[in-house]
Amino acid sequence: MQNFWKRLSGNSFQRGILNQKNAGKRIAGFMTVLNRFTGIPMNGFLTVMYRIYLCQNVKLLFKAGKPLIIFLLILISSCSSRNGLQQKIDKLNHGDDSYLVAASIGEYAHLYPNDIKQLSLYAELLLQYGYFNECVELCNNILNRDKKNWRVLYTRAIAFSNEWKFKNSISDFDAVFKLVTPDDDILTQYHSAELYNNIYLNILSIDSMIKLNPGNSGLYLQRANYYLNMNEPGPAIADYEYCMDLGGFNADVIYNKFRAEIMLNEYEQAMKEIERIRSAGVKSGSLNPDFLSKIVDDTRNYEDMIKQNPDDIKGYIELAKIFTFLKVENKAVDYLKSAQKVQPDNEQVKYNLAIVYAMSGKKEQARKLVRELENSGVKVPKQLLEMLR
Repeated sequence: MQNFWKRLSGNSFQRGILNQKNAGKRIAGFMTVLNRFTGIPMNGFLTVMYRIYLCQNVKLLFKAGKPLIIFLLILISSCSSRNGLQQKIDKLNHGDDSYLVAASIGEYAHLYPNDIKQLSLYAELLLQYGYFNECVELCNNILNRDKKNWRVLYTRAIAFSNEWKFKNSISDFDAVFKLVTPDDDILTQYHSAELYNNIYLNILSIDSMIKLNPGNSGLYLQRANYYLNMNEPGPAIADYEYCMDLGGFNADVIYNKFRAEIMLNEYEQAMKEIERIRSAGVKSGSLNPDFLSKIVDDTRNYEDMIKQNPDDIKGYIELAKIFTFLKVENKAVDYLKSAQKVQPDNEQVKYNLAIVYAMSGKKEQARKLVRELENSGVKVPKQLLEMLR
């Protein structure tokens, strides 16, 4: 996707459609003649010529997957209007193919680079689908035209953070603070970027120590735990495996690896960790194999519930409880915010979200939710109020 996007976005963002300074000069006379004879608008010819240019790179489309679909998409869309293209993106967004959404957004950005309002929304859509590099490229294009667009700066800040470019992220947040008074969501994202930046620096420090002492299993364990705190279960699992290879059986390492695998929905691998714990005869507390097996079954069942009925908030709430127990609070927050999108005023969702915020040290966000609950007549348990003192 990235190579395709660079070809799709880089040429247009930086040089304009068909590199108009050069190619445009060569075809301008030809297009003028055709326009006089056929009456087809000039921008229609630009669009068609642009599609021809894209089709020259059909190998890239084949590498990216779904070549026939994308090829037809490019040809058919040559006659589409701005509204038609917007409708197409909206329709794709309600499907399950994020690649076609991203490709269509790139097309829209080429054709309508000055439509700041719509492109800003599309930048947020790219962020939502996890196309962070593409999101940054689109935000750069928008900010070249509107330097004080704080929402785009905010979007780019989050994208930078997801790319582990925390200094760039914090810089964008600082620019946002100069333009608007930040709300709780902005402050939460900013503090996360600051926290992750500190963790990332610790990871870099451990990287240096591992190079000097590659046989130290404790260093791999520290780095794995840092990765897990950054919601990066993949690298964490790799380091936990190194730690186990070097240091032998360690129940805590296996449990943390289990947590990372649950985050990735790798249920079969998680069951293997449970069997390791069972074989070692460990049965106490959170390491009870039967209890961990129930976590796997429940997580799988509630994930299926969400897929079958995304408007049923029970699945989101129960998954949030599971990840709160596993001390993966960010994942729990994500599920509860998904539930809020379905039922914004649901008191059970607000209560559970307040608990997760309180447990993760985000007391101001928790207090705000508690005030909302109390104003609506809900009696908040004393335990939660004590956590927020």
